[in-house]
Amino acid sequence: MSGTTSNDSDYRIELPCYGIVVLLNGDPTLHDHPSGEINTDLHDGETCPFCGQQLCNFDCDMSQGAHNDDEQGESDDEVRGRLQYHGGCDALESLILSHAIAGIDITSPAYIEGIESAVEALGNNT
Repeated sequence: MSGTTSNDSDYRIELPCYGIVVLLNGDPTLHDHPSGEINTDLHDGETCPFCGQQLCNFDCDMSQGAHNDDEQGESDDEVRGRLQYHGGCDALESLILSHAIAGIDITSPAYIEGIESAVEALGNNT
C-alpha cells in the first residue's frame, strides 16, 4: 500500500479517482490503525433543487410547498434515486475505509477498477 505519512500517527492515501483521500491513524503496514477517515467527491452533484441539501427528502419548507403545489422540482422517483445514490456512496466510502483499516491495498489497480465499477453501477441503478 502506498501513501504518505504526515506525522507519526497519521497515514494518508490518495486514490486517483473521485477525489478519494483516506487518513489512517497509524501505519497500515504495521496493521496498527484502529481508526481513520475518508473524504471523497462522490457526493458532489445532485441536491434538492430548493435547499441544496443532498439528503433532503422533501424536509425543507421550500420543497414541501413545491411538492404539494406541483411546482417545478423533483418527483418522488427523483428524490428516491438521489437518496439511494447518496446512501450507496456512504456504503462504498465505509467499505473503502474499512478495507484500508484492515490493511487491504486499496491503491492496487484492480481495487481502483472495482471502485470505478461500483460508482458506475450506483449511477446506473439509482
